[in-house]
Amino acid sequence: MRSTRERRLLVVAAVFSAMVWLALMITLVGLVYGPAIACGVLVARAFFIARVQNDGVRVGPTQLPDLYERVVRASTRLGLAAPPEVYVMQGHGILNAFATTLFSRRFVLLNAELLTACHEIDDGGSSLDFVIGHEIGHLALGHLSFAGLLAPARVMPLLGPAYSRACEYSCDACGLAVVGDDIEAASRALAMLAAGGRVARQIDLDVFVSQVQASGGLIAGIIELNSSHPYLPKRVAALRSLQQRAGVPSVARPFLAYPLAPLFNTGFAIGLVYVGVLAAIAVPNFMKFRDKARAQGATAEAPEHTAPEAQAAAANADDAAVPTVLVRLPASTWLAAPDAAAVPGLAAGELQRIAQRAAAAGATEVVVIAAKQGDDVSPLGVAVGLPAEPPARKRLIKLCTQTWNTHGTEGACVDDGSDEFVFDFRPAAAAAPAPTPTSNR
Repeated sequence: MRSTRERRLLVVAAVFSAMVWLALMITLVGLVYGPAIACGVLVARAFFIARVQNDGVRVGPTQLPDLYERVVRASTRLGLAAPPEVYVMQGHGILNAFATTLFSRRFVLLNAELLTACHEIDDGGSSLDFVIGHEIGHLALGHLSFAGLLAPARVMPLLGPAYSRACEYSCDACGLAVVGDDIEAASRALAMLAAGGRVARQIDLDVFVSQVQASGGLIAGIIELNSSHPYLPKRVAALRSLQQRAGVPSVARPFLAYPLAPLFNTGFAIGLVYVGVLAAIAVPNFMKFRDKARAQGATAEAPEHTAPEAQAAAANADDAAVPTVLVRLPASTWLAAPDAAAVPGLAAGELQRIAQRAAAAGATEVVVIAAKQGDDVSPLGVAVGLPAEPPARKRLIKLCTQTWNTHGTEGACVDDGSDEFVFDFRPAAAAAPAPTPTSNR
């Protein structure tokens, strides 16, 4: 009884959902938020079932026995080993019925108004049998058994509603089978959902089916593409086509309805908000983790000047004691492989310690400042790039002050808004006096 369209869409939905679940399993969002969302859905369903069980009337052999017998017959006809639990509740004027599950337990809820409308048709109860058969069809075809696995596809625009509508057509076929292929009773049961029981028994079903032509409009197409149920005249037409009746209309939707439909999908818009919130939480954490991993395991990058090139640059420089930038490398490179040979006489251990601390505090780059006088080249300090983020700048300024004090110079570095400052790197025994602490030299 499963329609061909449902089979095709089930394959597409299963493949899509499997890809989404696989992606979530290997991401922080899926591992943390996926189980939480699933638990929330189960808890909400459990609360709803508890309310139905305590406010509704449970149908049984001694409680509404005629209705119970119809449920048993429909369950047997559709191959269920045992009938589901059936409850009747007030629907506050809404003609509705639906099936649901909670773990291995199966439930069908019938609104009292729907039962009244079925009796008003006065067709010997066949309309009620169709409604019951339709709902039990959801259970017999497993629509609720793998609903959780197909959840990613069910919330997708176009795909989710299309699969849901296909399931409704299949369940209508189940209802038709329960009433013994009584197309008249099945059609009036669907017409009852549109007009109520008293009117449904009077309407001309052929004229009702002809209303399918109205579904060919753009707005009608957008509405249906976002709906979980097909239009009722279409459902009646589909039942007639099962018996190969003539005159069943077929109306195509305007192509423009397909790209426009997701824009009017409320559920998708809400889903995007949830995804945005989760991304706002997860993405910064992922960026921090990535940056930390890069800092700890970055491979050595090639310097802009190799050792011979640096020495040649020093030999060709002016003999005056002019500060010269000999090496410019990101801090992560110094962390991975400090190249002491790039600057003769540079104490690699001290440079590495400063670079490590600066990189951990958020420095954007480390630049070695060296001076040449004659053939002598000596390091003067390490220029550290300041990032734009205030917290990182504050950490680096504090590190600057600590470094100055470690080298015997009292004072504090001050952030004057520049994009770098210099750590004085001359040993305490140097002839020249230590410079006055500053944030930009």
